[in-house]
Amino acid sequence: MYLVNTDLSVSCAEKSRRKSAPRLTAVELYAGAGGMSLGFKRAGIDVLCAFDLMKPAVEAYNRNIGYHAVQADLTNLAFHGPSIAAMKPDIIFGGPPCQDFSPAGARTEGERANHTRVFAMYVCIASPKWFVMENVQRARHSKA
Repeated sequence: MYLVNTDLSVSCAEKSRRKSAPRLTAVELYAGAGGMSLGFKRAGIDVLCAFDLMKPAVEAYNRNIGYHAVQADLTNLAFHGPSIAAMKPDIIFGGPPCQDFSPAGARTEGERANHTRVFAMYVCIASPKWFVMENVQRARHSKA
């Protein structure tokens, strides 16, 4: 008796492990229209919820990625922090506003620069295993 694996790239044991392995979960902050969520979903990660301040961005996200984006002011840490922590995401990812740091802009740090700190606070509150923050290089040397 011969057992022939028709899928030469993946063994039966590998397929079994994939079926039983839990999928990683994630929450996106500053989601915009959902480009990062699309990439994470294509990588096999379950995006539980996404947040953005701009209504048109949330509407585009929900149409194109899935109906789990919420319009929210993320500076309200006391309101959103506990609900994000309760989701127990493995990953928090996002791209806080970068206009204040961008070499293309006026390079004047204002209120938007504080969103980098807000992002960090959500990471501290939710304690995910990983986080991914996309921003411009100048953010690293910011006072915020």
